[in-house]
Amino acid sequence: MIEPQQASVLKAVTSPLSPCRKARLLAPVCWKLRTADGPRKVKSVIETAERYPHLIFRAEDGFPVIERAGFKAIHLIANHVAHGWSAEELVVNSPQLTLGEVYSVLAWFADHRDAVTAVLEKSAAGARALSLEARHQQLAVRLRESGGAGA
Repeated sequence: MIEPQQASVLKAVTSPLSPCRKARLLAPVCWKLRTADGPRKVKSVIETAERYPHLIFRAEDGFPVIERAGFKAIHLIANHVAHGWSAEELVVNSPQLTLGEVYSVLAWFADHRDAVTAVLEKSAAGARALSLEARHQQLAVRLRESGGAGA
């Protein structure tokens, strides 16, 4: 049996919202973040979720991850850039993803192309530097001699 107090709460929760109330609830909320330079505005979670569905953003670097699959968007973007793959080709090569998830990643990449390209170039430069180290050169020689990878 529902108590009278519970009934009024239940009615408030299940009743449709007025257009004014709905607009206030769905309006983007901005927080002010205090930094050394002073306060600055931060985009709301609601606004980001509406712009890039399927994506969540990591706190440590701000790069997106596909929420359902836990797939890092940077890996998808790297394949898109390196191989020139379309969204459909990316889905074929990453069958755990949906087309909508891939399009969300590509939309985010289109909005942040310069920053992401800089990160990809830095990563490639680091990989090239590591490959020139003596221990990696010796491993490559041994693999070639044994008929392993890269032969």
